Amino acid sequence: MKNLFFFSLALATLLAACGTASVKSINLSCKKEPRTFTREVSEILIKNEYKILEADETTGAIKAFRKESEMLMGDKPIIVSSKILETSLTSDSIKVMIYSVGRDNKTPIRYWNERSTDEFEKTSYMPVLNALKDLCK
Repeated sequence: MKNLFFFSLALATLLAACGTASVKSINLSCKKEPRTFTREVSEILIKNEYKILEADETTGAIKAFRKESEMLMGDKPIIVSSKILETSLTSDSIKVMIYSVGRDNKTPIRYWNERSTDEFEKTSYMPVLNALKDLCK
């Protein structure tokens, strides 16, 4: 019984540490006016199958959701998790946060950036990041 308690305590500590991993945001140089930025980024997101949840034309803040999808690798289906993408705009840059969410479509599970190694997950956000880079040139 004592061993079970310590095992449970160690497991809870490990899970808590995983849940508090630092947010991996992506920062891009961008000098767009907020209204134009919000409109153009919303178009990019919609073209990439994201649904706009919130968009503020005065600040350039956008929150978008992309539902879970399935890809085939040979004859085996691979699930690409649901994503939330958030942007915030300053006078000379944008901060982008992309994260997979749990089955409730709200709880962040894992944050993503360009250096992530999961090629299947990248298919749902790299086209958007590349379009944002092109937009902000």
